Amino acid sequence: MEKEPKTKEIKAKAAGVSKSMQNLVPYRKGARGDRHQDIPKEELILPSGVAQINFFIEDTLTVDEQKIYSKVWNSWITQHPEYNKAEDLDDVHGIAMEKVMQYRLLRKKKSKPGSDIEKEYDTSVKRMQTFRSNLAARRTDRVVPKKHESKGVNIAVIAAGFDSNKVKKLKQADVQFIDEEIQLLEKTK
Repeated sequence: MEKEPKTKEIKAKAAGVSKSMQNLVPYRKGARGDRHQDIPKEELILPSGVAQINFFIEDTLTVDEQKIYSKVWNSWITQHPEYNKAEDLDDVHGIAMEKVMQYRLLRKKKSKPGSDIEKEYDTSVKRMQTFRSNLAARRTDRVVPKKHESKGVNIAVIAAGFDSNKVKKLKQADVQFIDEEIQLLEKTK
């Protein structure tokens, strides 16, 4: 009976696995502390419906990041119930993800004080502002009608609104006004 190899290297050589593949395994298993760990489905704290809209959220966010995402999502959706279209939800998702990105950058700065995150943080804030501007523009379009849109008045409506008596009165008023103007001009000569 053969002895079983005791070390990883011997096992890897026996299996024909290269050194780089050996190093990849601990990385996949989450050997680093800041990597995402699998969260049981019952512990997910994302708002209802978010996972259906953005199916990758569950797999990419840690528990702390899910809490941040949920707080931002819920605050936007509860304060603005009219944000129920796909474009609006995408922008709210973008705002929530940018908050998560800012959280990640701040954690990086805290763990490595010498790291330079200002450019990435500023870019994240600008992207978030773009999402907010998109939401504001669509909200304005819903609330304030555009200038070129019809306000329900057209020639047929105007014509139907005039009867012959109104037209006679308007013509008499015009004739009277013109007579007054002629008299005023004759007085100034």
